[in-house]
Amino acid sequence: MSQIPTTGELEAMLASVVELRLPTELDQLVVARAVAESVATRGEFDLDGIADIKLATDEACSRMMAGAAMGAVLSCRFQSTCDLLRVKVSASAAAPYAACEHNFGRHVLNRVTDSVEIAQEAAGVPGFPTSIEFTKRKRSR
Repeated sequence: MSQIPTTGELEAMLASVVELRLPTELDQLVVARAVAESVATRGEFDLDGIADIKLATDEACSRMMAGAAMGAVLSCRFQSTCDLLRVKVSASAAAPYAACEHNFGRHVLNRVTDSVEIAQEAAGVPGFPTSIEFTKRKRSR
């Protein structure tokens, strides 16, 4: 007999994932913003939600690019479900990252998203694997 999938399993099966890899150069921000806008539009977010997702993606990518190790690659993963978009931006940082500091960029991320998680692993080759992950829910109509 087959089992009935749980809500979490159903969301995972229905999730749409887009992954993007870019050089950690600031002129690549336009590409990340364009993909974020496209994914949010396809996910049927309202105009304010799309603007918030573009701004949060821009901020996360900018922070990663600014502290990236030489030759690091920026990875952006957009996972959308029925009512939620989860974005994870990651790269290898050149130095330990004071990501938990509450600066203006962190404030922006907190204001335009529903949740933000910033993580950094121990030093690897090259640098320190670092990620910023945020979620944005659709507004109920």
